[in-house]
Amino acid sequence: PSAFSTAAPANGAPPFSQPVTFALPGTLDVDFVNVLLPLQGEHQLGNLGTAITIVTALLECGHPTLNFPRTITAATVSQGIQSTRWPGRLSFHTVTLPLHAPVHASPSTTAPVQEEERFLVLADGAHNPASAKTLASFVEEMLLAVTKPPEETSPSSTPCPAEPRTITLTY
Repeated sequence: PSAFSTAAPANGAPPFSQPVTFALPGTLDVDFVNVLLPLQGEHQLGNLGTAITIVTALLECGHPTLNFPRTITAATVSQGIQSTRWPGRLSFHTVTLPLHAPVHASPSTTAPVQEEERFLVLADGAHNPASAKTLASFVEEMLLAVTKPPEETSPSSTPCPAEPRTITLTY
């Protein structure tokens, strides 16, 4: 099974960060790091693995004057991973648009009330066949997650009201 879920929560929020646990040999503070990777897509686990391999090599091989074990700690690696952002690559953005012209809330109020609707938008600049394939796989997983009926055999599943939702794909 996958180490994370790309399923979108029912409330329309972006998918959760991917929980990751890995060994970080050479650090003085901990043996394992538990962190949330904010980047979406299973391929990001491979990318993180490459980065951790480089960090591990720096810690194990060292440098005579840079003292990597003092500056590269489990905390600094965790902070770096959690603060990673890559806008435009499987990134979610909330867009707020007006529904229609402002209306007055009541005759006694003079300030118009603007009704708005929030949309969750997935942006990805897939620019070659490999990235297009990755995007297609991610979107397919997302669509399966939001269209799949709740497990009927699960004792904890309760019927939830069907909410209308619109999914638009633009290429």
